[in-house]
Amino acid sequence: MAGYHIRANWFWGSGAFAAPIAPAMAAQPAVNGASLTMSWRENLTADASVLASQFAVLVNGVARGVTTAVATVGGLTLTLASAVTAGQTVEVSYTPGADPLKDDDGTLIPGFTGSSVKNNTP
Repeated sequence: MAGYHIRANWFWGSGAFAAPIAPAMAAQPAVNGASLTMSWRENLTADASVLASQFAVLVNGVARGVTTAVATVGGLTLTLASAVTAGQTVEVSYTPGADPLKDDDGTLIPGFTGSSVKNNTP
């Protein structure tokens, strides 16, 4: 599924340690109204400097603005410029910027494109 990544621990290869693979999302991203949430299997470093401009959201194939992005230990919440309605299809993409998302170990969260978002809007 787009946007999901496999988590691996440090491994031995060619006589040197290799970097870990980025943590996987714990669940499919979800939206309810104007709030889109994502969570990872590893805790994110809570950082107020996450930029909303690093995220792109499509609703029924049309760009929807992201006004805020707030990282917490449990995940990430995006506030959309306007609410999603029931039945609309939603996708989210992330392009790391100058201050990218990281987990508690400092592993960067890689960019992803077109991750399907579960629409929980009543």
